[in-house]
Amino acid sequence: MKKALQISFISATGLLFIFFCSCTKPSTVSPIPQITFQSVQQINDGVQFADSFDFTISYTDGDGDIGLSQSDTLAPYNPGSIYYYDLYVDYYEKLGKNFVMVKPPLTNLDTIGWDFRMPVITTEGKNKSINGTISFGIFYGNPPVYSDTIMFKIYIYDRALHKSNVVQSPVLVRE
Repeated sequence: MKKALQISFISATGLLFIFFCSCTKPSTVSPIPQITFQSVQQINDGVQFADSFDFTISYTDGDGDIGLSQSDTLAPYNPGSIYYYDLYVDYYEKLGKNFVMVKPPLTNLDTIGWDFRMPVITTEGKNKSINGTISFGIFYGNPPVYSDTIMFKIYIYDRALHKSNVVQSPVLVRE
């Protein structure tokens, strides 16, 4: 009789544990992408103020709709639209006490610009939440330079046109 009571108690405890575990809600991640600045590496190729920069950021997106395909060219992703690109890099130079955004000139050394179309990143299954890292590089070829003290700000858009938070690089001194 005592053994049957112990088995019943263990069974009841196990059932309660399963019940409470199944009642917990799955964690929810915001459908608005969140990014975190990871690193920047400045690569000087020997030409004064002609630098390459390699960046790494991490991302989290609750509905897994980061990236654009080659065929995403109709509105709102059409050329000329702010949503044509989904990763933006803004460049700042320190003028006096403040940092001022400077648009990169399009020269024969820098014809692409610093805005990118990331490839589609999705997952299979019910949970569409995604996270990971993105690495990319830019080249700044011998532009007019107003300051040797610079920084970058980066943000992304997802396919639902949600803008992420804006992250900032550390302040860099160009060589």
